Amino acid sequence: MGKLEAHCAGEHYDRAGLFDDHPLLTDYREPTSSLFISSRAADPDATLSRLAQLTHAFFDGWRPLERYLNADYPPLILLAEGYGMLLKGPASYVAACATALARDDVRVDPIVPGVTRDRPLAALCFGRSYVTVHFPTQLLRVDAASLRSGPGVGQELV
Repeated sequence: MGKLEAHCAGEHYDRAGLFDDHPLLTDYREPTSSLFISSRAADPDATLSRLAQLTHAFFDGWRPLERYLNADYPPLILLAEGYGMLLKGPASYVAACATALARDDVRVDPIVPGVTRDRPLAALCFGRSYVTVHFPTQLLRVDAASLRSGPGVGQELV
């Protein structure tokens, strides 16, 4: 078992759960794509705000837009100048961003997805804190009796 990432949002939580299908796992399940723009945004601030809202909705509040933005170039300048790599992330998220940018009349270059990763993953969430992990396949083999005796993957623990 290997930890992929962890985030602590405080010491107290009212719920805990182990999930094999969670917005946090999208980054690890899907191929990574880069989004390049080739025209200016009429209102870079408004466009960036809409992308932040889209990101919040897409990842159910678990991921911020800043995680995916090009760290080497300020996004407002990039949107004002109209060319370069704006962001990089999971293919479905990048496609949603491309659609949103098109609504703002920002031209997006063709998106070429990367390679899909196929490995067993889980997110252990404590309130808004979490640990994402990769499980070796042999750890996922369980018998029916153990599944009946307690919560399993995809169920809340508390």
